[in-house]
Amino acid sequence: MVEAKEAAANAEKFLHALYEGKQISSVRVEEVELSSDQAHWLITLSFDPRVNSIGLDPRTLRVFRVRREDGVVESMKMRTSQ
Repeated sequence: MVEAKEAAANAEKFLHALYEGKQISSVRVEEVELSSDQAHWLITLSFDPRVNSIGLDPRTLRVFRVRREDGVVESMKMRTSQ
């Protein structure tokens, strides 16, 4: 069984792999939640904005669904509210 700390680390690795070559910095764990069936960790990560043509994007939030059994990241979703 994967604990929350390992699930968060796996989510961060997934994030960096997915956005390879793009600016991602100051990754923070914002929320950790066990799914109602206790089979998944729901990990919310945020990271610093990148600079675009009109200034800074707001801090970005993503929610990762990580299997408790083996730590595999099954999905990443956008989270729009802070």
